[in-house]
Amino acid sequence: MKRVLSAGCLLFFLTNLHSQNWPSFRGPGATGIADGQNPPISWDPDQSTNILWEVPIPGLSHSSPIVWGDRVFLLTVITSDANPEFRRAYALEGSAAGESSNDMSKQSWRIYCLDKRSGKVLWNRTVHEGIPKVKRHPKNSHASQTPATNGKYVVVYLGPEGVYCYDYQGNLRWSQDLSDWVFSDSRGGGAITTWGVASSPIIYKNLAIVQCDSHKSSFVAAFDLESGSKVWATPRQATSSWSTPTVYEGKTRAELITNGTDHVWAYDPMTGKEL
Repeated sequence: MKRVLSAGCLLFFLTNLHSQNWPSFRGPGATGIADGQNPPISWDPDQSTNILWEVPIPGLSHSSPIVWGDRVFLLTVITSDANPEFRRAYALEGSAAGESSNDMSKQSWRIYCLDKRSGKVLWNRTVHEGIPKVKRHPKNSHASQTPATNGKYVVVYLGPEGVYCYDYQGNLRWSQDLSDWVFSDSRGGGAITTWGVASSPIIYKNLAIVQCDSHKSSFVAAFDLESGSKVWATPRQATSSWSTPTVYEGKTRAELITNGTDHVWAYDPMTGKEL
């Protein structure tokens, strides 16, 4: 199973975003907005309409590519299952809607760095290999989390498989395995979530921040970008969720906003104190 990263989908960045980077999920400030960029409104890979380049990327991934300068970063996962289950149907009927995929074979999570203008793969690295600690939904992938970058480091979050930080040359700077996250729960079939992980990391000042919501032991945590040391971790009474946190900088203070299944929380992004 392959995913093709088409430049037609990236012309938004390639032809117009000369000065604006797209560093994380939903772009600058997580707004999903890039005013005044005039992206193309149509493309056709078969006819090469508005296509600058296209590069096949192995594996299955629902994460978004990110862009900084002339580099594109993306996350994918390659399964050892010869016939991995993946359903493209818009809706799943009956009991299938609540089922998890049986694809629990050995997986290889990989990060790719591409040249934005040519599509050349500058480097790719195996972030983690092993049997997934959580199942995924039949319509989901084990790589549904978008990376984050500040122009110097690239952070990827794999849920219970850990947090990893690379430099722009593809060197692993540090990793955290999140071993204090409790994985077992009777309601989740022995997993922290029934359908996998999708929350993406964010970078705020010198911190990499992740939201880890599960059936048990949910928490939000921040790691020092340079060293990888844990700066703070705050437990929260939340069940499984797939939301990505964001930081709002108001007139009097900055707030780390996290959306959960039944509550919205705000924290001090530098200390983790609940606001």
